[in-house]
Amino acid sequence: EEARALDRFAAARAFDDGWRICNTPFPPGVDFDRVRSSGGGTIGGFADHAREAKDFWRRVQGAMGANDWLICRLVCGEGHSVAQGVMTVSPAYKFSTLARFREALDSLVQAMKEARRR
Repeated sequence: EEARALDRFAAARAFDDGWRICNTPFPPGVDFDRVRSSGGGTIGGFADHAREAKDFWRRVQGAMGANDWLICRLVCGEGHSVAQGVMTVSPAYKFSTLARFREALDSLVQAMKEARRR
């Protein structure tokens, strides 16, 4: 059980990191009206890590159920409390929000494994 808990924690941390990469402009604070191109012809070359991260997380999302993804997104990505995230998506779990969150994290762990294989 401890190994599963550590897997869940690692998956939640990875989701948080991936969420920030995918939703933060690169580089932050750039005024695109003042950006010049060297004429290299590489479109978006400066943000390849963001593109790769987005592709990975789209594969993860596709491998998960919609409710599990939304719970993980609300709690791990957007910073909602566990109770708030679970109740927003699955109100029937009013008295077992932690169990429902663990189910969503288990789904995240499995989806990340599948996404890495693709």
